[in-house]
Amino acid sequence: MKTVAIGILALLAGGCAAGPMFDLVPRDPDAPWQTGGRWVGVETNRATVNASFDGAWLDHLIFDVEVVNRSDSTLCIDPRQFSFTLASSRGDLPRGLRRGFSAEDPAKVQARLAQEISGGSELRHAAIGALGLLTIVAIVATVVAADVELPDIGSPGGDRNATTQQAAETQRAQIEDFEQSCDHSAQTLLVGTELARGELVRGELWFPLGPLSQAIGPTPSGGDAYSITSTPPRKASCFALALHPPTSTGAPAIEYFVQR
Repeated sequence: MKTVAIGILALLAGGCAAGPMFDLVPRDPDAPWQTGGRWVGVETNRATVNASFDGAWLDHLIFDVEVVNRSDSTLCIDPRQFSFTLASSRGDLPRGLRRGFSAEDPAKVQARLAQEISGGSELRHAAIGALGLLTIVAIVATVVAADVELPDIGSPGGDRNATTQQAAETQRAQIEDFEQSCDHSAQTLLVGTELARGELVRGELWFPLGPLSQAIGPTPSGGDAYSITSTPPRKASCFALALHPPTSTGAPAIEYFVQR
């Protein structure tokens, strides 16, 4: 569901530079594919922790995680005790990125999602309106390229109204998809839970996207030319991200390669 919503998010940037594109690929070559992503599991005699990278959305990295209590006592799971660390093959990460970054407080994420669902953001609707304009322009460009004569806009047989209506319906569908994605995340966030022996909990974890974006830097296109005053591209480097479960689980980190 977030696929279309992520496309809308790109429009919300309103002309800002696009962030780096990437995927997180489990370091475990035997990580199985399941619907919605690749689940990777680590297990100790205290807990089993499974995780799947769900994507980057609303300036956050989102993981689906599942924790099963394997111990003989109650296991307290606090989503804020999950964290991630970064690594570079060149070993030259800035000092500010050589530390752990904790998952967001679920209450903070809930507030962000409520704000998005409320529709109070005029910027979002303006961006959707821009999308409608782009849709019309694309349709006209396609017709012109095909050397088809456009009907007279002022004539009864003109297609302008139909094209505008189609664009409006597309806008409404995308807004609805975006808000449904927010609703889904609000309902599936991982919250603080006490697990009895054998019980499990599953939900979403949200992490700040900024540290990873800063580490890997912009992704220049193949034809870009850099001027004297522009920032040159970073030298080739491999990056990795390690997702750390709470220490109470006794579980080791789940490692990912950053694939660009």
